[in-house]
Amino acid sequence: MFLRSISSINFWAMLAVSGFSILVLGGVWAGKMVLDFTHESERLREEYYDQQKQLMQEQVSQALTVIEHVRRKNVKRIREENAIRLHRAEVIARAHLHGDRVDHATESVLETLVPGRTGVASLFRSYEGTLYMLAPFPGGMDVQGVLLQLSTSLQGVVEGERRVVVQSNSGRKQYTLLLETSSPVDLPFRFVTGACLEVVDNKTLWDLAERLESMRFGEGGYIFAGTWDGTAVVGPDRGVNIWDARDSEGVKYIQRLIVTSKNGGGFVSYKQASLSDNVIHDKVSYAAPVPRWRWFVAGGLHVDAIEARLADARAELEQDLWLKTGLAVALLILLSFLAFMISLYLAKRMRNRLQAYSSAWAEASASGEILEVESLKYSEFQQLVEVANDMLRDRALAESKARKNAENFETLVSNIPGVVYHSTIGEQRSVDFISDAVFELTGYPASDYMEGKRSFDSMMDERDIPWVEQIIEEHIIDGKPYALEYRVHHAMGTSRWVLDQGRVHYDDNGEPVAFDGVLMDVTQRRQTDEERRAHVHFLESMERVDRDIRRNSDMESMLSAVVETLRAALGADRAWLMYPCVEGAETFSVPVERTVPEFPGAGLTGAPLPVDEETADLITLVLNSSGPVAFDASTGHPIPSGLRKEFSVQSQLLVPIFPRTDLPWVLGVHQCRNPRIWNEADKLLFKEASRRLSDALSETLMSKELRQSEERFRTFSEQTMLGIGLIQDDRITFANQAFCDLFEVSIEELLSMPPKGFMRFVHPDDRAFVSMQVQKKQRNQSGAVGTYEWRAITATGRVRWVEIHSKTIHIGGGFADLICLLDVSKIHKTGQDLQSLVEERTAALKKKTMELEDAYDQLSRLDRMKSMFLTSVAHDLRTPLTSVLGYVQLIRKDLEKVYQDRKEDRAATRILSNLEIVSSEARRLNGLFDVFMDLTAIHEGSAKWKDVPVDPVSILSGVSDSFRYRDQYSDAVRFEVNIPEKLPLLHLDPKRLVQVVSVLLDNAFRHTAEGVVSLAASAEGGHFVLTVSDTGSGIPAADLAKVFEPFHQVDTGDTLNRTDKGPGLGLTLCRQIVEHYGGVMEIDSIEGKGATFIVRIPLPGEAS
Repeated sequence: MFLRSISSINFWAMLAVSGFSILVLGGVWAGKMVLDFTHESERLREEYYDQQKQLMQEQVSQALTVIEHVRRKNVKRIREENAIRLHRAEVIARAHLHGDRVDHATESVLETLVPGRTGVASLFRSYEGTLYMLAPFPGGMDVQGVLLQLSTSLQGVVEGERRVVVQSNSGRKQYTLLLETSSPVDLPFRFVTGACLEVVDNKTLWDLAERLESMRFGEGGYIFAGTWDGTAVVGPDRGVNIWDARDSEGVKYIQRLIVTSKNGGGFVSYKQASLSDNVIHDKVSYAAPVPRWRWFVAGGLHVDAIEARLADARAELEQDLWLKTGLAVALLILLSFLAFMISLYLAKRMRNRLQAYSSAWAEASASGEILEVESLKYSEFQQLVEVANDMLRDRALAESKARKNAENFETLVSNIPGVVYHSTIGEQRSVDFISDAVFELTGYPASDYMEGKRSFDSMMDERDIPWVEQIIEEHIIDGKPYALEYRVHHAMGTSRWVLDQGRVHYDDNGEPVAFDGVLMDVTQRRQTDEERRAHVHFLESMERVDRDIRRNSDMESMLSAVVETLRAALGADRAWLMYPCVEGAETFSVPVERTVPEFPGAGLTGAPLPVDEETADLITLVLNSSGPVAFDASTGHPIPSGLRKEFSVQSQLLVPIFPRTDLPWVLGVHQCRNPRIWNEADKLLFKEASRRLSDALSETLMSKELRQSEERFRTFSEQTMLGIGLIQDDRITFANQAFCDLFEVSIEELLSMPPKGFMRFVHPDDRAFVSMQVQKKQRNQSGAVGTYEWRAITATGRVRWVEIHSKTIHIGGGFADLICLLDVSKIHKTGQDLQSLVEERTAALKKKTMELEDAYDQLSRLDRMKSMFLTSVAHDLRTPLTSVLGYVQLIRKDLEKVYQDRKEDRAATRILSNLEIVSSEARRLNGLFDVFMDLTAIHEGSAKWKDVPVDPVSILSGVSDSFRYRDQYSDAVRFEVNIPEKLPLLHLDPKRLVQVVSVLLDNAFRHTAEGVVSLAASAEGGHFVLTVSDTGSGIPAADLAKVFEPFHQVDTGDTLNRTDKGPGLGLTLCRQIVEHYGGVMEIDSIEGKGATFIVRIPLPGEAS
C-alpha cells in the first residue's frame, strides 16, 4: 500500500496554497497535532513504565520464593538427618550398654556416627553426660568453648528441637545451630544432634546463584544479587566486590540498592550502558532483602526503550512540520484560501486517524488482541502501533503466566484433603474464599459462606467457640501459626471433629487483617484413638489382675488384691465376693469386700449371713446366666430393696465364678454415687477378670488339696517300720527312711546313685539272682519271684538277711519294681526255734503288704492328680499366652496404620520394639510349655514317637546352620562342626534328635562367654556317638550327678556376670529321649574349663 506521509501531504498542499492564511491555519493544525501526539506519548510512556516495574517486582518476588524454598528445604533435610542420627545413636548405645561400661558405649556411638565424607567439618564429643553429634560444623572453632556454650544453653532441656547461637573465639562471628535433643529413659546419657545452618546454606549458595542467573524477563531483564557488604553473588560480576560501582552520572547505585533493601525493598533509578549496544540508558531496579543471609536480590530493566521510539517519531514529525511550513510560506502565499480549506480537510482526517488509533488501542488493551499495522495509513501511527503491539505481547505473556498460576492454585486447592479458607478479621469473621470441600464437611455450599449467608462461626459447635476464639486471640498477639481441634455441625444434624491449621496475616502497620488456613476432617482418627485407649485400658487392667494373682501366694491376699484392682479399673464404689452361691443354700458369706471411703460396706467379712428371698432370686439369676448380669436402667433388672436402702446401690454388675473343685462364687461391683449404664467394655473387662479369677481359684484349691494329700502319704511312709522303695530304669527313685536305715545310707546318697548302683548293697553270692529278679519286675516279665530272702551289705560293711516282697507296677509311663524290705537277720540267727515268730512275721508281712498296696494305690492316685494338675496348669497358662500373642499382633497392626506416614517417629519405633520383646518372650514361654508337656508325656508313657529312617548328617547340618546365625550369643565364641559326609541311618523320631542337639548346643553357647563350642558325630562300636563340647564355665563336681534331674540349675560364674538360666528341663528331656532309644548320656566337665556331653545311641542293627 502506498504510504502517504504528513510531510508529502503538506508539501503538495503548500504548492497549491500560499499566504498568511496557510501559515496561521497550518500552524494551528500542526500545533494541535503535536499536542495530541505529546499527550498520547505521555500516556503510553506511563503505562509502559508501570508494566515494566510490575514485571520486575514479580520476578524479584519469584527469586525470593526460590531462596526461601531452598532455605526451608535445607532446614527440613537437617531435621531428617537429626532424627536419623538420634535413632542410630540410641540403637548403637543400647547394643553396647549390655555387659559394657558407659564410656565404651559412648565411644562406640561416636565412632560409628562420625561422618565418613571428606571435607565435612563436624563435632562429635561427649561432654558432661551428653553426646554431641554436630555435622556439618564450622571449622576453626574452639571446641571446649562451644561445648561450654551448648551445655549452658541446653541446661534442663530433655526433649525437642531448639536453635542455639554460638560465637567464635574472637566473638566476631556467630553461628546458628539447629539442635534436636533426646534423653531415653533406658540410657545413662543425653543425645544432642544438629547442624550449623550457615554452613549448610553456604553449600547450596552457588547452586542457588546459578538458578537465579538463569531467570530472564522482559527485554533484557535479569536477576542479580549481592551481599550487604557489596560482594556480587549473582550476575556477570559474581565474586567481585562492587560496593563502589557507579553509573554513567557517577551515582553509586549499588550502595543505593543495598540501603533500599535494608529498608524493606523498593525501586532505584540510575543510568547504565546496556550489555548489547553499550549505549547509556535509563534503568530501574527493584531491590529486596534476604535478611538471614544479609543479601539483596534485585532485577533491572532499561525503561527508556519506548522513549527512543517516541523520540524518533517526534523528531521526524517536527522536521516535517518545519519543512512544510517553510515551503508553504515561500512558494504558496497566494493559495491561502485553498491552503485553509485543505488544512481543515487534513486536520479532520488527522483527527479521524488519531481517534481510530485511540479506539483501536483501547479495544486492543481491553481484548489483548494485536493491532493491524496496515489499517493505519500514516507511518508515524504505524510505528506507534508496532510499539503498542510489543507492549500488548508483553502484557499477554504476563496474563498467561497469571492464569497458569491461578490454575495451579485451583488444582492445589482441589487436591488438598481438606477445606482451604481465607477470611478477613473484623467485627465478624467474614469468609473471602473457601474451597468447595466445605460442602462435604458441613452440608452447605461454599457460596453461602463467601456471599455472607453463613458465617465461619456458624459451622462451629457452640461449646467450642469461646475457647477457640481465646486461643486464636493469643496467636494473633504472638504471631505464631495455630492448630486447633474442635467440632463442626453438618446440615444433617451430625457433628464432626476437624483440625484447623492456619496463620494470621498482618498489614504494614503490624495490624492483623486476615486468616489463611485448612480444615481437615479428623473424626475417624479421634474415634480410633478412643477405641485404642479403651483397648489399652482393658489390657492394662488385665495385666494388673494377672500381676495380683502371681504376686500373692495365699488365697485371701490374692482375692483381696484382684477385687480392689477390678473395682478401681471399673471406677466402682464397692466390689465384693460372695460364697457359697448354690440354689437352696441357707447362708452365705462375703470373704472379700473393697470399698471407697464414701460408701463403706457391711463390714462382716467372712461372717455367715442368712439367704433371704431377694438374695436367693439374685443367686439363681446369676448362676443361670452365661456372662455378666447388669442391674441398671438398660436391662430392667431391679436393684434389691435391701441393697438400695442400706448400701445406697444404684447400679450393680454381677458374674458367676465356677472353680473346678469347689462350689460357685459370685463376683459383684456396686455403683452408689450415681446411676450407671454398664457398657460392653465394662462387661468384657468384668467377664475376662472373672474367668482369670476362676482359674486362679481352681489352681489354688487344687494345689492346696495336693499338698495335703502329699503330706498324708509322707507321714505314712515315714512312720512305717518297713523299708519301702521303688526301682525304675535301674535306679532307686523313691525310698523311705526305714529303707535307708536298712543299708545305713542317707536318702540323698541312695537317690543319686547311677543305674544299677544299688547292687553294691547286695552280697556277691546273691547279686546275680537279685539282679535278674529286679530286671524281670522292671520289664513286667513272667516268672519273677515276689518274695525271697537275700543278704545285704550295708555301707559300713555289715551283712544282714533281708526279706523282700515286691511286685511290678506301672508308673510315670513305664514299669517299676515296688519293693518292701524287712530285716530278718535275727530270724536266721535263732533258727528253727523262731519258726513261730517267722510265721507271725509272715502274717505281719502280708498285712504290711496290703498296707503297701494301699500305699501304692495312694501313690498312684497322687501321681495321677499331679499329672492332671500340671497338665491343667500348662493348658490354662497357654490360653492367656495365646491371647497375649494375638493382642500383640493387633496392636502392631493398629500402630502401623496410625504411624504409616511417620515411620521414623521415635515413639512409634520404641513401641514396636517393646511389642517385639513381648512377642519374643511369649514365644519363649510357649516353648517352655512344650518341653514340660513332652517330659510329662514321656513320663506317663503317652508320648508319640514317629520313628522313621533318619540321616543324622542332614539333621545335624540343619541344626548347626541355625546356630551360626543366632545373634543372642556372644560374638567371641567360635563354632566348630566336625560331621563326616556319611553316617549310618538311625531309626528314630527326627524331631527328638533335633531337640537333643538343640538343647546341648544352646547350653554350650549360653555358658561360654568366649572360646570354642564344637559339635562332632561318628559311628563307633555299633553306636551313633554325638559329642558337644565347650570351653565355657564348666560344671562343679558336686553338680555332675544332678544335672539330669528336673529343674536343676548349675550356678557358675560371678554374681556380676551371671549367665541366663533356663528352666532346668532341657537335659532331663534329652536323657529321657536318649534312654528311650536304648542309649546313654555321659558328661565330663572341669569347673572353669568347659564341659563335654556324649550321647551314645545303638544303631538299628545293634539295638538288641
